Amino acid sequence: MMLQSKSGCSLPLQIILYVEEVYSWVYFLLEMFLYIIRGSFLSYPPSSLNIELAGLFFFAVVQIIRVFIGSIGNKTERADILIWGIILLIPSIFGGVFFIRLQVYVLFADIVLNIILLVFMIIDFFLMIITIISLKKLEKIQ
Repeated sequence: MMLQSKSGCSLPLQIILYVEEVYSWVYFLLEMFLYIIRGSFLSYPPSSLNIELAGLFFFAVVQIIRVFIGSIGNKTERADILIWGIILLIPSIFGGVFFIRLQVYVLFADIVLNIILLVFMIIDFFLMIITIISLKKLEKIQ
């Protein structure tokens, strides 16, 4: 009889995290380009542009850390790390909603870019939950 080991890591989660990582870099570069256009052609209230750019950099840092933590948690099959990825999903979702609804000037490109990012986050959330449940079941078996 052959011994079989079950892996708790999720290939769909890892694929979506990889695609989300690539998309996040593209997203932030395009958002910076859109801020250059806005700053050049639209008049902003005093210091609003600086606050929004700082928010974009904070959002970028949280998003990249979240994707990295989710990937590490999935690869090492550790549910506690995946839970941190879910916790960091909360400020990421707030960032995505902010850049759709609360900026001074919201362009159509902002809406499209952020909806795509939010869809990735929703898929990511459900795949992380499923992976955590499967990891907990594997812990009970072993």
